[in-house]
Amino acid sequence: MKLLPILSVAFSLAVTGYAASALAAHHESGEHAVAAELNTADTVWASGGRAVVAEVEGEVTAIDLETREVVVRGPAGNFLTLSAREDGVDLSNIAVGDTIVADYIASIEAEVRAPTEEEAANPWVVVGEMGNTTDDAEMTAAGAARLVRAVCTIEAMDRNGNVVIKDARGRMHTVGGVELEKLDNVRLGDTVVVVFTEALVLSLKEV
Repeated sequence: MKLLPILSVAFSLAVTGYAASALAAHHESGEHAVAAELNTADTVWASGGRAVVAEVEGEVTAIDLETREVVVRGPAGNFLTLSAREDGVDLSNIAVGDTIVADYIASIEAEVRAPTEEEAANPWVVVGEMGNTTDDAEMTAAGAARLVRAVCTIEAMDRNGNVVIKDARGRMHTVGGVELEKLDNVRLGDTVVVVFTEALVLSLKEV
């Protein structure tokens, strides 16, 4: 793969509307693969804005109590990985298959390029925290969110700049609003580096 141009922009979360974009992706959970259609719901949009609060309702497909991550399949089939603080959200009563509603906050900075050998050898690295400054007021209120550099594969994309990526742990992230010229040399299955803050849960309840 050719070296991709570096994309360094802030992403804010938007979970609005249900207008579909025809795009297929796959989420692997154990031996099962679930087809997903990319939709504007549960999509992270490239906007250059600050982190904002969003809501998602969907089915829990995976829970990792050690990392306190919850994977949710949204109404359009998109997969969203949420991070829950130990002192803020009780995950003890949540199980795979439950339908939940969660409010969350996050921002993403994406660096779209081929990984270095060092990055490929360390595909999931926590590089810092967001939410400790007045500029990150919303995230500060929720607590600090980890800033992560992840080596991901391109699972799906469309001509509207919507991209589905899967990190090295199998977690899926849907990114929207990426400038098309930044995707000129990107192909399905390509490996790229993405830097982002984890989606931090404000509240979570079973429906």
